[in-house]
Amino acid sequence: MKIRKVLPVTLFLIASTMLFGGLLGYLTHTLYQLRKDKLERELFGPVSETFFAIQFNATGLEEYASEITVSSQKSPDEQAVMSRLSSVFKAYANIDEKLKEALTGFDPTAEMHWTVTISRFEVRQGDRILRMIQRMDKPRKEMILFGDSTIQPEARKFQFYKMGASYYCQINLYLSVTNFYSILRKGMVPVFIMDAILVLLFGIGMGFSIRTLWVQHRIHELQVDFLNGVSHEFNTPLAAIKLGSQTIIKLDREQNPGKIREIAGRILSQEEYLKKTVDQILNAAISEDPRVSVERSWVSAYNLLDEICKNWYQTNPKESVTIHKGEIENALIFVDPQFFNVAIHNLLDNAVRYVGQHQPVIEIRGTLNKNRYLLSIKDNGSGIQKKDLRHIFRKFYRGNVATGQKKRGLGLGLYLVRLILHLHEGSVKIKSVPGEGTEIILEIRGKHEK
Repeated sequence: MKIRKVLPVTLFLIASTMLFGGLLGYLTHTLYQLRKDKLERELFGPVSETFFAIQFNATGLEEYASEITVSSQKSPDEQAVMSRLSSVFKAYANIDEKLKEALTGFDPTAEMHWTVTISRFEVRQGDRILRMIQRMDKPRKEMILFGDSTIQPEARKFQFYKMGASYYCQINLYLSVTNFYSILRKGMVPVFIMDAILVLLFGIGMGFSIRTLWVQHRIHELQVDFLNGVSHEFNTPLAAIKLGSQTIIKLDREQNPGKIREIAGRILSQEEYLKKTVDQILNAAISEDPRVSVERSWVSAYNLLDEICKNWYQTNPKESVTIHKGEIENALIFVDPQFFNVAIHNLLDNAVRYVGQHQPVIEIRGTLNKNRYLLSIKDNGSGIQKKDLRHIFRKFYRGNVATGQKKRGLGLGLYLVRLILHLHEGSVKIKSVPGEGTEIILEIRGKHEK
């Protein structure tokens, strides 16, 4: 599965998630508006009916209009007009009680602010307007008769026109429910919770799908790398063995024992490399088996390391290992000798493989810190590039050494070391400086030797 196939699918899944979220947001917004309209009808419908049902003193308003008609005063005093109109419309002074009754059926927690105003008052004679007081050109500055002295900006306006033979009057009711949106959001809580759950589930599902897709892509890459690596690792020594065997047959005829021994040694070396490669693959498979359990016991750290190094010398006679005796002699470690032997062999092989052109030197140190034993294996090789350090313990990962060149191997060595340390309830850390070398630190259970 190539990256050019995985990436478009990933982008499609992400776009689908965003589209689902946008669609769900749009539906929620639409539902929010519908519920808002419904609440406004439930709230302002009874208020409107209550406002229009109030009876005012129509006779008193007719008398006042007649007084203004016969009056010689062209512009009646506004305060006097307001005082007289307040008397005419005094039935609206107690409208708050009726409004509260109307709001109780809507929501008992509703908090209201109300104001009754007059924005236009005309005195007429037939079709002629004799006197007119109009405040409509001054928004929110109508003649306030009753209620709050300040009209709330979000207040809903109800208009009522009072008309008689000699007058025309526009009376307004401004009503605002200050916690209207709190009531609206409270009613939408189940919808919001359901939306959050749906988005979360959809996001988790898409995230899992994307993760699975990339895991499959990674597995495919590992399979390809593994097959390429195995093919290379096996073909090279097999070709050398074949060539060496053909040469031995030819030299046997010429009876050249010295050359035969040299080529036989090369064949044995290649055979040993093949054996190590196969052992790595088998050991990795065994260590990953959940049924595998290590048989740990307390053993001498120095004796075990000394035995491992001697065995390693048999297949690496030209290499040198310097063991610095710290607290190794007096310490016991709680390990499975067989698995631990595999881990140390892998570390020693890596130390020699990446040493470069100069003579390899490997330092092994062991220190006991309370009940934890720290084993350090340090080489003088080329080191590991910084960008590869965080991936170095991944299965089949083969990073470039500090020189920028890839070495032979399947990328199982350090992965196997980490697996073995995990089985021992331990840990492994790595430090590397390009051009100076690499240090691997193993941490396992330990104690002083009695």
